[in-house]
Amino acid sequence: MQLVEFQQWTKNTDRSTQWDLITTPQLVSHLAEELGEIARSVNRIYGYADEQVKLEHQANLGLELVEALWFLLKIANRFGIDLDAEASDFIDTAGEWQDKYFENLINGLQALDQELSTAKKELAWKSCQREGG
Repeated sequence: MQLVEFQQWTKNTDRSTQWDLITTPQLVSHLAEELGEIARSVNRIYGYADEQVKLEHQANLGLELVEALWFLLKIANRFGIDLDAEASDFIDTAGEWQDKYFENLINGLQALDQELSTAKKELAWKSCQREGG
């Protein structure tokens, strides 16, 4: 299914099920809830859970992403925004980003590397303290 088809299906379904009666702030709240569920799944996948829980969240992540997209489509429909056209415009300008933001990317990765290095040292020190050494 194409984005334009999903957006139209959402509009039609909202009309037939009366989801179009929900307020815009409620839509934004639902979107925020879905983003929280995406964040929870990513946290579980990256180590805050055992292997079985990681696999469950990995399997569920696609659904959570689609649910977030669904609420984005609802918001776009509320304001008469054609996301397919917006995505095309977005893609047309994306090629300019590499040169414009490459230095920011490098700086961000260096800062992340420093933060992770500091956290590793702190964990190693605390581990030594626990072991009595």
